[in-house]
Formats: sequence, structure tokens, C-alpha cells
Amino acid sequence: MTSLLSMKYINELFDRYNLSFKKSLGQNFLIDKNALDRIVLAANLSEKDICLEIGPGIGTLTMELAKEAEKVYAVEIDQRLMPILDETLSDFDNVDLINADILELNLSFLYDKELKVVANLPYYITTPIIYLLLSSDLDIKRMVFLVQKEVAQRFTASKGSKHYGTTSITLQASAEVDYGFTVKSVCFMPRPNVDSAVIIIKPRESLDHNPALLERIVKKAFMQRRKKITNSLSANGDLMFSKEKWKSILESCGISENMRADNISIKQYVKLSKKVERFI
Repeated sequence: MTSLLSMKYINELFDRYNLSFKKSLGQNFLIDKNALDRIVLAANLSEKDICLEIGPGIGTLTMELAKEAEKVYAVEIDQRLMPILDETLSDFDNVDLINADILELNLSFLYDKELKVVANLPYYITTPIIYLLLSSDLDIKRMVFLVQKEVAQRFTASKGSKHYGTTSITLQASAEVDYGFTVKSVCFMPRPNVDSAVIIIKPRESLDHNPALLERIVKKAFMQRRKKITNSLSANGDLMFSKEKWKSILESCGISENMRADNISIKQYVKLSKKVERFI
């Protein structure tokens, strides 16, 4: 078979199956061998690993994962791509192709397996998929995602950064999140308008806070991120405590009432959520 990383071959493949790239599904296929190799390396796969891949596309990454892992479950939402995947992955007997929407798929068949998850995620579905996996009963040891660079910056941001916000805090409270490396737009076909980046997520084995409550508090704090935290939290809306009550709770957490939302650390927000939980 001609190299699947060849733009000419991919065009021929799509012509043969009378297909076009589907922008609504964020179909930008990674065709750079160096980037593919680095993603597989970041996944830290062994021959005993079970891998869940979301959105295999035409199989460029799937092939590399299948070379390293014992088993790859590849979930593709676009039924049109299934014949192409059957063709491009025909040499691999350790790949199970599943035509489904990952957000609607019953993943119970994976509950008894330790998993590593790898995906090239389109912008519109990145956050829902990550939170779905983190809140599931799956035994996930590591997740490696290729996402838009701006999204990666937001997921990995620390306090004081312009990218720091609700997603940064709630995600990092539930997992260790690292920025891997940037992947230029020229590495994709068709070429997107922005660069992408790889993030590595390692879920925490246990949580000592209520993720839903943490999200409620952080969202309230960042609705008016330039205001003092006491004013933001006591504003109309969710979690209606008086300003004096919020001052007392914040003080007990070592948070100054004059701080802004983006200068409060993730640990402080978690501590705050645990304290608030006592009063609701």
C-alpha cells in the first residue's frame, strides 16, 4: 500500500470512495510522521497495553498505536470512513473498529481493562469528551490528546495566566495535565487555520472534593474575574451566601477577600469548595 501519509494517496483514496472532508466533524488528519511518533511516545505504550482511540479518521495514528499496543479500540463517528479504515488497517488484527459517537457509546465493555486513551480531537467536542472520560468508571491510566493549541494552553494554564479559568482549574483538580508539544498546522490534511498541541492527562487515583461543586464555585468566581473575589462570589446567582459569610469562608481558606479569581490557586479553590460543602 502507498504511504498513508502521502497527500496524493489520501486524495486518491477519497476520490475512490467518492468522499470529501467533513468540516462539521473537524476532519483534519495528521499526516506528519514525526508528530505521530511523538504522540505514540507520549502515550508510553507497551505490548500489554489496551488503547482506546477516539476519531481514527483514516487510520494514520491508529496504525502507529497498533504497532505498540496489545489492542486498539478505535471509535469513529463518521460511517463513511469505515470502508477506508477497513482498507488502511487491514494488516492489523489487533484493531477493533467501532462506528459510534463516543459521547453516546456504552463503554461498559472496557470497564475491566486498564486503558490508555489517545485522540486527535476536534475543537467542538474536546471538553465534553475529556470530562466524560474523567467522570466515567473506566480505569484510565493516561490520556494523550491532540487539540487546538489555544485549548491546550487553557487546559494547562496556571494562576495569573490569561488562559487560566474554569476549565484549567476543574480539569487540573481531577488530573495531572501537562503540555506536551506544539504541532504546526502544516502537519494536517486538510490544513487547519490554527496550530495544535498535544496534552498529556493522568487522572488522579482518588479525589477529595466534589467536582460538580468546585465547578459551580469557579464559574461564579470567573463570571466577574476582574472584581474582588468576595464581590464575585456574593453576586446574584448560584450559591447565595451573604458577603460577610463569603468573607468568613475565604478567610478560613487563607484567601484574601481582595484577591481576583485568576490569582487564586487550584489548591485554594479545592479547599474553598470543601469548606462551602459544609454549608449547603
